[in-house]
Amino acid sequence: MGANLSWDLRSLTAIGAQGESVLLQLMSERVKLRCGVFTKEVLRRLASTSR
Repeated sequence: MGANLSWDLRSLTAIGAQGESVLLQLMSERVKLRCGVFTKEVLRRLASTSR
C-alpha cells in the first residue's frame, strides 16, 4: 500500500508555468491538495485544459 500524501497550498499567492506542471503531476497521482480560492481556480483551469 502507498502512503496518502496531502499538500497544503492555502498560502500560495502565485503559480508559474513550472508550478502548474507540478500541480498537474500531483493531480494525476491523486495527491490530496488543500487549497484556498486562488489555487482552486488554478486547479479547475488546469483540469479543464488537460482533458
